[in-house]
Amino acid sequence: MTTLFYRLPRLTLLVIFIAIISGIGAILTLGRQEDPTLVERFGYVLTTLPGADAERMEATVTEPIERALLELPEIRELKSTSRANVSQISIDIREDLTEAEVDDAWTLIRQQVELARPELPAGVSSPLVERVYVGASTMLVSLSWEGEGDAPLAVMSRLAEGLEDRLRNLSSTEETELFGKPREEVRVIADPEALAAAGLSLGDAAALINAADAKVPAGQFRGQGGDIGFEVGGEFDGIARIRSVPLIQRPDGSALRVGDIAKIEKGIENPPTGLAFSNGNRAVFVAAYIQSNQRVDQWALQAEEVVEQFALTVPEEINIDIVFSQAKYTNERLNGL
Repeated sequence: MTTLFYRLPRLTLLVIFIAIISGIGAILTLGRQEDPTLVERFGYVLTTLPGADAERMEATVTEPIERALLELPEIRELKSTSRANVSQISIDIREDLTEAEVDDAWTLIRQQVELARPELPAGVSSPLVERVYVGASTMLVSLSWEGEGDAPLAVMSRLAEGLEDRLRNLSSTEETELFGKPREEVRVIADPEALAAAGLSLGDAAALINAADAKVPAGQFRGQGGDIGFEVGGEFDGIARIRSVPLIQRPDGSALRVGDIAKIEKGIENPPTGLAFSNGNRAVFVAAYIQSNQRVDQWALQAEEVVEQFALTVPEEINIDIVFSQAKYTNERLNGL
């Protein structure tokens, strides 16, 4: 055996050739990313109940869901926060579970939350079970305003959403996220004198407007063939719908509507809850995350091409810039290796 390769030189060359080809193949197919892939062991259950104070949320929403979740041995720790209208339960899954067991645990968590739903009060939202994604962005792209005057935040927001869709459609993309995106809001600017003449306060008008927005199912038809849910029309689907909300019914049959005593306008949230800047200019950032065990260098080439093509379609005043690309660092480390 010790002289086998000496006596058979062709076999020696064949083994060397196979080793070289295998090494090249391993290098070309090796997963490359800057940070290790972490198992999603953290998450939360978010539930809302409009009009409920913190004590009611704790007693009627948080506690029933907690009791159901505490039956699972896969959960290491639960932390709950109850405040007016909102209940949030943070979940921490045991560290000794494998990735497959963690996936099964999240399935069991959703099942337990569903089992707790019959105990929840009427009007409560469907509990949202969310796994917290843990990972560093693979590429970060900024859309910044470099023109004169105020930045057109609504336009930049829609452009950022368009770029996000393109990056999300790339193969090997795990997740995308927007940072600094301005939130839109509808403002109802009431005339105090008109309100006073109608005998209404700002609180009364706000309550009437809120009650006119149909958000929950109105009922359910039950039959042998199945159950059918039905809703009452009239939800807020535009500014005109808000203007037409009646506030007071007059004796002559006419109604005092929101549009008669207030100005309704759509705009950007002010003051904003979050801001993003690039080189001192107002910006919106688009972050993309690659799937685990994928080649970040190949994905980055596709993503850079998408960003270049997208940059050709935006106004000149909006600058598109790749502020961070993980491929640069992984290529340097691989070449150094």
